[in-house]
Amino acid sequence: IKYFEKALDNRQDNLDTYEIRYQLALAYYQLKDLKNALREFDYVKGTVAPNALNAAYYSAVINFQNENYDLAIIDLKRVENVNPYKTEVPNWIAQILYRQKKYDELLAYAEPIIANPNGRKIDELCLLTAEVHFFENNFEKAAAFYEKFKGFRRGTISDQVTFRHAYSLYKVENYEKAALLFKNLASANNELGQQSAYYLGIASLRGGDLNSALAAFDAA
Repeated sequence: IKYFEKALDNRQDNLDTYEIRYQLALAYYQLKDLKNALREFDYVKGTVAPNALNAAYYSAVINFQNENYDLAIIDLKRVENVNPYKTEVPNWIAQILYRQKKYDELLAYAEPIIANPNGRKIDELCLLTAEVHFFENNFEKAAAFYEKFKGFRRGTISDQVTFRHAYSLYKVENYEKAALLFKNLASANNELGQQSAYYLGIASLRGGDLNSALAAFDAA
């Protein structure tokens, strides 16, 4: 940082200085000096520098971390179709729309990408889309997108998401699949476990498995 700043002293703007500013911004970013990093990234992204789009991406990341979502989404859309960012950027955009409670806009953005991922990472898109449909009581679509999320997800899935997936299946009368998911939660000694046991009992009863229903109702 010290020598990049010296290199910029009394120097006219050109492609070389844009590159120096970009490297300076990266140095600030590595030291978690986000205020100064953002200043330099914002400068570079407005130039014709080869790293202008890279600078826009980093500006978006910092603004996202600072919860300046309107600014973040402008830069994310600049790099939405740029390698290597296009793999992850749709998930970031969807998260912003979800946090801003722009649910209709989120669905309009996410569902076409989920239908045609084209190499993009869509697990978070599937989850956020499922959550919107769930809380709008559109359980058929919620169940479908939770299923997609489960297929793409690497790693663990929270109990709350598993419960909402199971409840969506229960509401569309897919009792067999719902029971399998509720069963994974029903043994927990907490409120979610009790609710899961209760709905496991109903799902088992409607599926004709009376023994499982009795055990689940006893647990509830």
